Amino acid sequence: MIFEPPKIITDVSEADEPILKILSSKRAIDKFLKYDDTNTDETALITKMAIAARECCEKFLNISLAEKQIQVHFDAESVKRRNYRIELPYGPIKTIDEVIWIDSEGTTDDIDLNDGYNLFGNLFKEIQFFKISGTFISGISKCDYRVKYTVGYGIEDYTPNIPSAIETAMMKIVYGWYHDRNNWLPVLTSDAENILLPFRRRAWF
Repeated sequence: MIFEPPKIITDVSEADEPILKILSSKRAIDKFLKYDDTNTDETALITKMAIAARECCEKFLNISLAEKQIQVHFDAESVKRRNYRIELPYGPIKTIDEVIWIDSEGTTDDIDLNDGYNLFGNLFKEIQFFKISGTFISGISKCDYRVKYTVGYGIEDYTPNIPSAIETAMMKIVYGWYHDRNNWLPVLTSDAENILLPFRRRAWF
C-alpha cells in the first residue's frame, strides 16, 4: 500500500479558534490593533489574519495549536524500518481514537492499547506496534496501520496551555499584518521564526 501523509479529519471551527480567544483574553485587540469593532469588514480581516497566523505557526512548528482530529497511515515497510515505533505527528496528543491494522488484502481489524500497541511520551507520543504474527488471507504476515487521534492544546481553558512564547509570536504576527494590511501576505517573518524555533519539532513525514 502507498504511504499516505497525515491528513486532517476534523478541523477547528472559527468559534473555537484559539488565537482569537488569545487576542480577546489578553485584550490585544483593544491595546494594539485599535480598530472599530463595529466595522464588520475590519473584524473579518482580523479573523482571517488570526487564523492564517495560527496555520503558519503550525506548519513551521509541525505541531497543532488548535484542537483537530488527525488520521495517519503507516505502511508496513516504514513501520518495520523504524522498529515498529514511530512518533505520531502534529501533537500534542489528547486522545487516541482508533488504531487498526490492514493486511495486504485490505482486511482491517481494530487493535487496542496494551494488546496491539503501546504509547510512550507525555504531550508528544510515540506509538509502538506489536509485531503481528500468523498468516493473513494473502499469506503475508505483515500489515499496514492506520491511527486516528485528537491533537492540540485544547479550547476551553487551554489545557495544557499554549506556550506563552508561541502566543506572543502569533500576536506579533497579527499585529504586523494588520498594520501593513494593504501588503500583508500569510508568511512568517524572521522575528516570528526566531521566537518559534525552540518549539519546532522535526518531522519524519
